[in-house]
Amino acid sequence: MTKARRNKLAVAGGVTALLLAAGYVRLPLAAIKSLADYDLLADKAVIYTDASRLEVSPVQRWWLRKRMPELTEGESVPRITVRVRWFFLFLARVRSGHRVSPTGAEARDCLYIWCFGAWIPAYSFSHVMA
Repeated sequence: MTKARRNKLAVAGGVTALLLAAGYVRLPLAAIKSLADYDLLADKAVIYTDASRLEVSPVQRWWLRKRMPELTEGESVPRITVRVRWFFLFLARVRSGHRVSPTGAEARDCLYIWCFGAWIPAYSFSHVMA
């Protein structure tokens, strides 16, 4: 293998690693954005539920809290839940949802495939209560 070819492979590997890292950080927010009621959540402050319902890495938690304003108390704001389960480096199962009231909630269980920085939902099961 020539030196030029090795350099090209190293650059391609580095770019792929950077895109995978960026996708890893953005996955919980992508799962929330895929909810059918995301328009209701987009401009409102939300409450992140306890740690058992927000199962993400510290970096993902930081990005999620940076992108969605957070309230610490309140009854009438949406409560967000996200659970990320990794199957493989570019394959993840994410359970996401929100709860506005006892009769207004949505839950989504989705299998995502990473494709060069973007998460594509491959299989999805959604349950909406309205």
